[in-house]
Amino acid sequence: MVIGSVLLSCGPFAHGDVLVTDDGESLSGTLTRVVDGILVFSTSLHGQMMLPMSEVRSLRTKSRWIIALSDGDVHIGRFALNGVVLDTSDVEADTLVPFPLGTVSSAKQAPPLPKKNSTNWSEDSPWQQHIAVGVQSHLGSDDAIAPFFRWAATRPLKQGTLSLRLNFDVPDTDTVGDVVQADLELLSRSPGQWTPFLRLTLGRDVYEALAWRTGLTVGVRHDFSAGDDAEFFGFVGLAGFYSHWRGRDTGKFGYQSRESEGAAALRVPLGMAYSQLVRGGGRWDSRLTLLPGVSSVSDFRAEAETALTYPLMPRLHLRLDMRVVFEEEPVFDTLDSVDTHLGASIRFDF
Repeated sequence: MVIGSVLLSCGPFAHGDVLVTDDGESLSGTLTRVVDGILVFSTSLHGQMMLPMSEVRSLRTKSRWIIALSDGDVHIGRFALNGVVLDTSDVEADTLVPFPLGTVSSAKQAPPLPKKNSTNWSEDSPWQQHIAVGVQSHLGSDDAIAPFFRWAATRPLKQGTLSLRLNFDVPDTDTVGDVVQADLELLSRSPGQWTPFLRLTLGRDVYEALAWRTGLTVGVRHDFSAGDDAEFFGFVGLAGFYSHWRGRDTGKFGYQSRESEGAAALRVPLGMAYSQLVRGGGRWDSRLTLLPGVSSVSDFRAEAETALTYPLMPRLHLRLDMRVVFEEEPVFDTLDSVDTHLGASIRFDF
């Protein structure tokens, strides 16, 4: 994704650190320090220059810095556009913390990180968590608008990364969790680009007559080089699912209330995911997953997800997202083959 001259200046032809001033001038050189809100930057063309942080549009560095903000917060990481990437020895755990660059009061170089799989790993490694509350519309077999709640947590492990996610909607004020999606993913820490992963899922969707679905996926992902401000990877695996469907005697479906027999499916999930920093400290995330069945050509499912997250405050973010699900042959003829979810939420990191 091209987002203007700022990202172009950060491309493969730029060397060292990159500074973009308020008037649009892009400079490549070396960040020396920040003292009392004054940035000291060295370039081969201009020599050493000093500039107030309030006049810096964006800043990108290759080395790590200890960054103090005017509100007393301290971060350790690499400058990336309008914020800092809290990098660790595990690249997968990179976390962007956006903030106005004008709030930076001081910055000094941080010591290097330990290498991957080093003995400096600690069992006390903290969880990175966030919660989100918002509203989501369902466009498909049963159109509706409902509030939803999301929780996610990630923790680096000695041999990998553990991620937990929980989403649920409240389509009826008397019923909590009529739409639920829970995921547990374990991503191995591998020295190469091929990384094995394991994922457990549990879902329920009252709009699509799904009583519950559980699944286990085992696969590998391959990370492609996409620059310091972007991530791009592909994945493939083998997944087993067991689904239990139910009928309803209300709404436009018109079939009798009953429980149908469960159905098992073996699928081959494959797809790709892309993540990119955008102007203003935001982040664009997208993922496409194809789930063809093993036993039948018509047993095909696909999911496309995209989200745009922008910071409102250092720990508070606005998130807009869309999810489209395609099912080649829905279990009931009255169900639509395409279901679309549109959401808007406020996310808090802690």
